[in-house]
Amino acid sequence: MPKVPPSTPPRQNADRPTRDDRLRIITLRDAGHSYQQIIDHLDVSYNQVQFTCMNRKLTPRKARGKLSKLSDEKVDEIIAWYTASEGNHSLPYRRVIQEFGLGVSEDVLVRALRRREFWRRKALDKAEQTVQVRGTSSGSGPAREAPSGTGT
Repeated sequence: MPKVPPSTPPRQNADRPTRDDRLRIITLRDAGHSYQQIIDHLDVSYNQVQFTCMNRKLTPRKARGKLSKLSDEKVDEIIAWYTASEGNHSLPYRRVIQEFGLGVSEDVLVRALRRREFWRRKALDKAEQTVQVRGTSSGSGPAREAPSGTGT
């Protein structure tokens, strides 16, 4: 009895053909079907058929990159929360993580927001800070305030 390799598990990424799809493409091409006939019969793209026929590898490579730890719905909810109030824009990312109970690092949250082209608004009107400058290089003498204007 011949050994039949196991069938491909259900698709996780619908954009890529499964092992079974690739086997069907190669079989149809070897039977003399054109690319267009294969596309119509299997409902795959031209590029998928072309790549499979040229590469002739049945087992697809693992997709690059990691899946996001935050779902699209959760990121939408966070963006809506940020934009709902002016005070929310000034909160640090760690507070947002605590507020939503996300259980992810700040880097994960920042990358998910930036992927959606959302940047947290920075405060524009910062209070001027007084800078203490020593009077002389030897360290003697009283400390004085630096001039607040620009110039020499």
